[in-house]
Amino acid sequence: MAFHETCISCMRCVSICPAHARSISPILTAVAVCKMKKTCSVPKKNELFLGE
Repeated sequence: MAFHETCISCMRCVSICPAHARSISPILTAVAVCKMKKTCSVPKKNELFLGE
């Protein structure tokens, strides 16, 4: 059963599916890791952005 209206793309369904019906391509995972490595390698100070 899919809840497209409430999905927030957290990918929790992939990790808890007992039937392993959902999966992520290892190639896409490697690409995501490479793109995030530069951004996530240095700790950053917390920031708060408020709208007008």
